[in-house]
Amino acid sequence: MIITLSFFLITFFTNAQNASVEKSTYGIQTGILGIWAHREEKLTNQIALR
Repeated sequence: MIITLSFFLITFFTNAQNASVEKSTYGIQTGILGIWAHREEKLTNQIALR
């Protein structure tokens, strides 16, 4: 319990990266049930719609 709580507190207060969203990206994912293609569209600098 204490280890889990410590992990969440550390990850909540840590800001190691300044990430931004690309204009749009395409990709392919594979899994047990098949293959999927996806596209991500930029909505704002921090939010993308997949």
